[in-house]
Amino acid sequence: MVFFRSISRGISSSLSKTRYGYYRKLRFLSNIPENTVYGGPKPQNPNQRVTLMTLRQKYKKGEAITMVTGYDYPSGVHIDMAGIDICLVGDSASMVVHGHDTTLPITLDEMLVHCRAVARGAKRPLLVGDLPFGTYESSTKQAVDTAVRVLKEGGMDAIKLEGGAPSRITAAKAIVEAGIAVIGHVGLTPQAISVLGGFRPQGRNIDSAVKVVETAMALQEVGCFSVVLECVPAPVAAATTSALRIPTIGIGAGPFCSGQRRCEDAPVRRCEGLVVEGTRRGRGRPKKYWGEVIRQDLAQLHITEDMTLDRKEWRSRIKVEVLVCGSYSLMCLRRFTSLTVLLRLPSPPLINYYLSFWMVLVYHDLLGMMQHPHHAKVTPKFCKQFGQVGDVINKALLEYKEEVTNGSFPGSAHSPYKIGAADMDGFLNELQKLGFNDAASAAAAAAEKIHTS
Repeated sequence: MVFFRSISRGISSSLSKTRYGYYRKLRFLSNIPENTVYGGPKPQNPNQRVTLMTLRQKYKKGEAITMVTGYDYPSGVHIDMAGIDICLVGDSASMVVHGHDTTLPITLDEMLVHCRAVARGAKRPLLVGDLPFGTYESSTKQAVDTAVRVLKEGGMDAIKLEGGAPSRITAAKAIVEAGIAVIGHVGLTPQAISVLGGFRPQGRNIDSAVKVVETAMALQEVGCFSVVLECVPAPVAAATTSALRIPTIGIGAGPFCSGQRRCEDAPVRRCEGLVVEGTRRGRGRPKKYWGEVIRQDLAQLHITEDMTLDRKEWRSRIKVEVLVCGSYSLMCLRRFTSLTVLLRLPSPPLINYYLSFWMVLVYHDLLGMMQHPHHAKVTPKFCKQFGQVGDVINKALLEYKEEVTNGSFPGSAHSPYKIGAADMDGFLNELQKLGFNDAASAAAAAAEKIHTS
């Protein structure tokens, strides 16, 4: 017996000295997951991660840069799958997520929640976080401290700040000197609506147009690696893009910027021409389209398309089935409305399985919004998918990227902000006085192209 004990001790001691024993002990040294040690997301393939070097190379080659806003994990996943270059966690979340009328109310702590959620979903694009209003205006120290939190706690790669006032230029310079990449933002700056008098386009007269160019130049000089141009006439954007040595990203600024930004909350696209994936209707016959499926569902509920505009009439025409269980009368709406069950009295615990009408499903699951890593290819067995929203989102993002890349978007139809002929002439003269001859030529060419298209 003593002999066998000695042998077992010898084997265990020899194993502990081997590589197997070493790694077996090593796993107990820390309970911190590997991917959270450095406080940021770990890319699936580091070689494919978009960096500032990637963007500079695309800019030198004259390739378009795409940018989309995202506010949560699902949007981060979709943006990642579409191959978008930059994902901006914008303070526009204040309006499109939290329901405020402006971007002013959102706080830094709320922005950090959005940043962390997007960072978990978007592994490939460059992640940029907005500095919310009230978190960087007081001093350069406040600006740097806020930017550091966005990177350390939010998992972002860079930050964006609005405006071109001297204090904003100084703040941008301090943040860059602290080792943090910065995107500037000129034109319509939503955080300054108190001064602007609302969400109004900029650059529509001589002084305003020249200010856009000069502000963008100032942001470039303090180290910003890109500038967002929002809601300015296309010739002004063209002049600014020509004058700068860094990329410009347009949103409502015409087709002459280096890249395009799109808010993901905007209407994605009409579903009339979208094919329902996986449908088969026989040889030689086309697949089903979403518009067709929607009309079919409305017909089964005895609802016409006109009736959907009148909610009261729509609800009154839905048929109801009545189920009786003892003294309890349960009313459940047929098919799609079965999720909104009306109970006359609370359902007792014994009513379960088929007679349990207190129902809840995950929003993203029932809409088919995304492919979560925990159930990447299948929905939970208990869940019915009432739509395939994720497919529509993915197709829209891919189409957006393709149109920006080939230059078909934005066209003249999506360049609504104009500058008058007299102001245009004055703007060109001012650019030439400032020595921006190339910018003046670019602006003139852009104006001619917009006019003829």
